Amino acid sequence: MAQLSGQARYSTVNLTYFEPGSGYENHNSDPGFWSRVGSAVKNGAAILGQIFIALVTVWPFWVVGLVLGFVIRNYRRRNKNLTRKEQ
Repeated sequence: MAQLSGQARYSTVNLTYFEPGSGYENHNSDPGFWSRVGSAVKNGAAILGQIFIALVTVWPFWVVGLVLGFVIRNYRRRNKNLTRKEQ
């Protein structure tokens, strides 16, 4: 053991250290406030886009509803005019 400690006394240790460059991401920390705000804006825009796509997808129902509304409105107007003429 004494021989090993004597050899360790004259040995050289080379250390290399560096700082992480760009692109390094620390996964241990929570994202900052503005990062979270940006993420929330992106998520909100994605949700609005999905809602718009859902509304466009059901366009046949919009057309049928408009046609039915037009027919019902004209039917009521005609019946209102007929009942006034009868009186």
